[in-house]
Amino acid sequence: MDGLLSRWFFQFLPAKTSPDFFTALRIAFIPLVLWLLALRLFGWALIAFILAATFDVLDGSLSRVRKKSSGWGIILDPAADKLLVILTCLFLSFYYPYAVILVLSVIADLMIIAAGFLLLVVFKDFQLPHADVFGKVKMLCESVGVAFVLGYLVFGSFWLWPSFVLMLAAMLLGFVSFFMYGINFARGK
Repeated sequence: MDGLLSRWFFQFLPAKTSPDFFTALRIAFIPLVLWLLALRLFGWALIAFILAATFDVLDGSLSRVRKKSSGWGIILDPAADKLLVILTCLFLSFYYPYAVILVLSVIADLMIIAAGFLLLVVFKDFQLPHADVFGKVKMLCESVGVAFVLGYLVFGSFWLWPSFVLMLAAMLLGFVSFFMYGINFARGK
């Protein structure tokens, strides 16, 4: 994916373009997505959510391709991911028939955030680890699942079952990721 984006997209960006630019765009899209959801403009919210998720792919890929990262990006990128998904899930829980899955997915995300914060407070020299495979797959399932939930609200019942399966997988992987986080911390990794 990085090679494809490098060849077909990144080569046209100015060399000074930082991955933080795409992170900032994603952060700017969060209120837009929420505003569109509040107005029940689910089709437009779906488009805005997909754009925001695309900015997530672009900032990570650009960071790897150009070997650029910043202290701000290391903090803001995962924060933007969590804010976009958590707040969107909470808004969608009012309209989705399987709202409990969305809420449990949010709880798993909040447990991971709380554990990381607690470890940072208690252990001053603690370094937050990068997401493991469970966390990466969870985020992918969650993002695609949220898009499918919006697809259900826009296009109808065809999207209901895939959205349920993806959000269930995201929720389960979130809890697995939380427990793996604790196991890896206990092992000193």
